[in-house]
Amino acid sequence: LEDWHGALSAFTEVVQQQPDEAEAWANVAAIHMHNKHPNEAYPALLESLKHNRTNWRVWVSKLYTCLDLNKFDEAAQACNMLLDLRNSSSSQGVPELEEKCVRAIVGGTVQKYISAKGSSDNIALDSARRSLVRVQELLD
Repeated sequence: LEDWHGALSAFTEVVQQQPDEAEAWANVAAIHMHNKHPNEAYPALLESLKHNRTNWRVWVSKLYTCLDLNKFDEAAQACNMLLDLRNSSSSQGVPELEEKCVRAIVGGTVQKYISAKGSSDNIALDSARRSLVRVQELLD
C-alpha cells in the first residue's frame, strides 16, 4: 500500500511483542532499506538471521546492506552463506552471486588492507588480514 511509515510502526510493534519473529525483523529491515537507511536496516537483519539462518532472501539483503555500509568482511560472509545455501538440498530460488558484488567486496577489502597497512593501527591491520582470508574463501 506504500504506507512505509505505517508498516514500520506495525512491524516494530510485532518485534517488540515477539522478539524472536524472524520474518517481522526482516520486514523491518526491508522497510529501512526501501527508505535508504542501511544503518537502521543492519541491526534488524542481524536479528532476523539470529532467529532464522536459512532464509536466503535475508542473506541477500544483508549482502547489499553491508556493501552500502562498507562492511566488506560481512558482505563476504553473506556471499559464502548464499553459496552454501545454493549448494544445499533446499537451494530452490537462491540466486547466483552477482559479479558486481564480488568485485565490490574484493576491491573494498583490498583498499581497506592497503589503508590499514599504511597506518600504525595493528587492530585495523589484523582485521583487514582476516577480511582477506574470508575473501580468499569466497573466491575459492
